[in-house]
Amino acid sequence: MVKHSGSDDRPDFARYMTEADQERRRSKSRSVDRLVEWARYLPPEEQAVVHWVYREGRSVAALARERGVPAGQLQRQLRRVLKRMKHPRYRYTARSLEMFPRHLQVTAKQRFLWGYSLRQMEACRRLSLHKLRVQVTTLETLIDAGLAHLVQH
Repeated sequence: MVKHSGSDDRPDFARYMTEADQERRRSKSRSVDRLVEWARYLPPEEQAVVHWVYREGRSVAALARERGVPAGQLQRQLRRVLKRMKHPRYRYTARSLEMFPRHLQVTAKQRFLWGYSLRQMEACRRLSLHKLRVQVTTLETLIDAGLAHLVQH
């Protein structure tokens, strides 16, 4: 049996993999790299969870034990984060945040990158719900117009 050059006793399975298997492994690695890259726009706590699970390969259960939270709760949080990251508005906002009018940048970050509800934004920004709704609607219009423009070209 072929061994790694390191000190552990695991077999070197890569040697027996087909070219298609190796390409799938490389593709998965690239997907993880992209996922972790997109995670840099998340709040630090969510960013850390994505990094630990996808970059370091730690299990959600082990991470939940360390944090003292139920594993199901952390799993749901991770699912919500991944769903948000896949949304076109997340990606467009991440790429274009600096292009938004200055007074809308914080709202864009909190709503589309961090997933804050209007109530959460109201609590930390001390703006009225009405003003926040107007800002979010304006941002949705800007983002959707930008996405439509990207699709056309």
